[in-house]
Amino acid sequence: MIVQLVVSGVAMGFIYALIAIEYTLIFNSSRLLNFAHTSIITLGAYFFAYSFVRQTGLPYWISAIFAGVVMMAVGFFISGAIFNPLRKITRNFAMFATMMFGLIIIELINILFDPRPFQLKGFLTGTTRVFGAVIGKANVWIICVATIVVTLLLLFMHKTKVGKAMRCVADNRDTAEYMGINATVNMGITVALSCLICTIIGILIIPLYSVKPFMVGTLGLKGFAASIVGSFGSVPGAIVGGIIVGLLENFAVMVLPAVYKDVTAFALVLIMLMIKPKGIFGGFTEKRLVRLAQKEQRKGATNNG
Repeated sequence: MIVQLVVSGVAMGFIYALIAIEYTLIFNSSRLLNFAHTSIITLGAYFFAYSFVRQTGLPYWISAIFAGVVMMAVGFFISGAIFNPLRKITRNFAMFATMMFGLIIIELINILFDPRPFQLKGFLTGTTRVFGAVIGKANVWIICVATIVVTLLLLFMHKTKVGKAMRCVADNRDTAEYMGINATVNMGITVALSCLICTIIGILIIPLYSVKPFMVGTLGLKGFAASIVGSFGSVPGAIVGGIIVGLLENFAVMVLPAVYKDVTAFALVLIMLMIKPKGIFGGFTEKRLVRLAQKEQRKGATNNG
């Protein structure tokens, strides 16, 4: 029982973490809260399951690659046509606009695809045994794939030139542009990467929720909760926050009726906002920014001298 709760809690925690990372990437590049991401996750799932698996009969792994490529192209379009213009208006209005954009995507899904719910037979189904406990294979796949995605993302952010540019834009967009970084192109890459992550999320949750226009449900809100718990704007914080939320809501069913499972994530957010509003990693993020500012000041003093 405990092993099952831990594995399923970590699995859902990784889903929340990936959603929180998607929030973080968009916010860091544009200071926009992207509330259309649940619709983008659904769109990625439909491209994978409906367009490539059902319509063309391609193997799952090839369909996943094609869906990811298509959604990255969609991300570049969204960046230039939607997010970049929204960045220039009042933040509250921009946030509301992303909500409306999400509803537009859902209506497009209803028009372009079959809106009736369906499942992919045999896709990440079945069970396996872990330490004697029966675990759904979907949860094992979620943990493995999400771990790979998070690892590759962290390596990309810290080891590649593009990733370092994304971090610079996140720290200070104006300074990054002054140093020669094209923030508009950087934002396009960020949104494309975000859409790729959304597609991976959409594919991973198909065995759990089936494919339908509102398949994501409250996952988006729980991902947002994870980002607040960990520290909004921090990728490591998103990961830690997601796993904490996933484990907490799973173990809550041991002491509360199952109907209250979803409430625990939101109750945790309220508690965090009251006792530590900057999140678990909030202090670390601030210290890192201070160190970066001090480093730049020392460089400037050295050059002037």
